Amino acid sequence: MENNQDSRYYTKNFFLTAGRCNAEGVLPLQSLVQCLIDIATEHANSINIGYDRLIRHNCTWVLSRIAIEMESYPGINNGFSITTWIVKSNRLYSDRAFQI
Repeated sequence: MENNQDSRYYTKNFFLTAGRCNAEGVLPLQSLVQCLIDIATEHANSINIGYDRLIRHNCTWVLSRIAIEMESYPGINNGFSITTWIVKSNRLYSDRAFQI
């Protein structure tokens, strides 16, 4: 994790190894989605709205939908970072954005 001064934003750095690439030598969509879920979970934990806290109140959060727009995917032996933040939230839903 990169130390952000503003806890609203959470950044994590990644390095794409050959073992995580697809046949085209880029990050597969499934792996990208896994990275997005993992960083969202880490961010939620860091701001005290993660699973451990919510489950004590009989609550949890789930991914209900995702939309991804990419100009290009990270390639083999390249580093990349993902930053996430909560765009808006209410009692039942929140919208989270990512920058890759």
